[in-house]
Amino acid sequence: MSAAPAASTGQHHRTGSLINWVFKVTKARIDLGGLTRILEMRFLKESVHPALRLVTGAATIGAMLVLPLASAASAASPTISVGSYPYGVAINPSTNTIYVANNSGNSVSVIDGSTNTVTSTVTVGTHPYGVAVNASTHTVYVTNVSGHEVSVINSSNNHVKSPVAVGIYPEGVAVNPSTNKIYVANVGGNSVSVING
Repeated sequence: MSAAPAASTGQHHRTGSLINWVFKVTKARIDLGGLTRILEMRFLKESVHPALRLVTGAATIGAMLVLPLASAASAASPTISVGSYPYGVAINPSTNTIYVANNSGNSVSVIDGSTNTVTSTVTVGTHPYGVAVNASTHTVYVTNVSGHEVSVINSSNNHVKSPVAVGIYPEGVAVNPSTNKIYVANVGGNSVSVING
């Protein structure tokens, strides 16, 4: 392999970490027949960790890495179409149900985790952002940033209860299932609202 141009003085290298080198991927190919992925990489030497098993005498060195793949299917992941600008997501592990806040759609997509299909779309407040689930009470909490409130959904029937007013621009939300208290981070007010579930 011909020598590559020396790295410029402006090139930043990570130091003090396990692997102290910078690399540039020049070619990547997936060989589905042999179920191997071959990456031809050119390393720009700062220093190379011994685990890489590479000779570091030259300023630049080349290497060929062959990584086995478990199966061809591992390269693909299912995708699920939901509402507009999905933001927050939460899971109810007891029912294998996923809740996704659609920020521009003012809705929450309800997904069956066993089939990866949307089973319902629930209308909530303005610009929903964060989602939290209390599996023990079958309740979903959704922060509505522009509405300065939290939508409360009964996950048994996806019925929306009366919203709870909180601080300015609520975003993050978390549930303590032991105490049934909900904590809401209000970005605009530098505060946390506490809701009794």
